[in-house]
Amino acid sequence: MTGPWITDIRHFLDEQGRVPDDLPAVPRYMGAIVVAASPLSADRIFPLDLQCRRRPGHERCLGSVHAGIDSESAEISWFCPCCGDQGRIHGWQGSPWDRRAPHFIPIACAMDGPAGFSPRATAAWNTIAPEIRVRLLNNFWCGVCHATRSVDLHSGSISQGDLVLRGYCTRCGGEIARLIENVGRTQKADMGHWRARERPL
Repeated sequence: MTGPWITDIRHFLDEQGRVPDDLPAVPRYMGAIVVAASPLSADRIFPLDLQCRRRPGHERCLGSVHAGIDSESAEISWFCPCCGDQGRIHGWQGSPWDRRAPHFIPIACAMDGPAGFSPRATAAWNTIAPEIRVRLLNNFWCGVCHATRSVDLHSGSISQGDLVLRGYCTRCGGEIARLIENVGRTQKADMGHWRARERPL
């Protein structure tokens, strides 16, 4: 490590302010730090559910990232207590990785849907109430982590009347997917009428 990472997270977004599908591993890692750290209270350091990405001596670092938000600069400062990797992230407010509540609405909840959604998938996605979309985006099964994780969503499609969501695990960066059964067959927007079942692919 030659020095701390100084990151403007906005540099990783495309011209529409979205996360590109081909975003490299390091920017995805920085995005995962923002996802985990942005809901936290300011001026405190918290351990995150995020493993360090470094491989000192060609061995995977076993440390977990710690992070906090500075109330004056609003920067996210992060570090690994095991290997010393560290950095600061700014420009994260309002980005697709910003998970503050109640201000945060995932980019996938926009009425036009994410850039990688087909028109039919966008229409189906918009029949789901926003609070349910948030729950779905934070409950993807990751086969690498062997746990339920949140998703960096990049595409959606309709297959035989079912909505298929695909993206990347915000913890390990692995590809994950989820199928929402029957949602592509209904135009009801409120959850009192939505009876689709959900399951991982």
